[in-house]
Formats: sequence, structure tokens, C-alpha cells
Amino acid sequence: MNDNIIYSYTRQDAINDGVTIDVTRVANKNGFTIPVAVTRTLWERYINQETEAETDLKLNALLLMLYQKILTEAKTKESFFATKVTINNKEVDIWMGIEATSPSDPSPAMTIMMPEDW
Repeated sequence: MNDNIIYSYTRQDAINDGVTIDVTRVANKNGFTIPVAVTRTLWERYINQETEAETDLKLNALLLMLYQKILTEAKTKESFFATKVTINNKEVDIWMGIEATSPSDPSPAMTIMMPEDW
């Protein structure tokens, strides 16, 4: 561990604060093998719906589209991937970043976001 770190904001901190939403359980059902979170912006704009069933349907559809795009479009094993998906008949830019879970946990975790969330 780097002794020069004054402060770190971990993935779990972001989840606890509501900045990101942990969707790992659903992501695992759609092929993802690492923890996955989506940003609050993406969640509110395109996933969260009137009912829990509608929200689950939107989340599953998005994760399945992204998983398929990673398999077919990702050229290398980079830690960042940008793509476009169609949501509600609108083409949307989506960014996915993979990074260490925290400064003390080097295992990978993914965050799916809108470009403005970067």
C-alpha cells in the first residue's frame, strides 16, 4: 500500500453514498464475472422505471447488450471500453471502466457510466 495516500474514495464508498448502484447480482446472470455498478445518472435516466419488474427488465436488457458488445467489439483487454447502445429507440453513448476494487483490493470491478459521469 502506498503510504503517500491521504484519502481514497472506494467503489464501496460510491455505492454507500448512492453515486453508483451495485448491479452485480443481475450482471452475473448476464455473463459478467466481476462486480458491476452503474452510475446514478445512467440508472435514473435509462434504467429506473415505474415498477421493480420494469426496472429489472431494463437493467437485464442493458447488461445483455453490453456483454454482447464486449464480446464482439472489444479488440483488446483494455480497462476502458466505449460503445453505443439503443435504449428507448435512442442511440446512447456508454462507457465501461474496469479498475481495482479499492487501493487495498486489486481484484477488478466494472463501472458502467454515461460520458458525463467521467
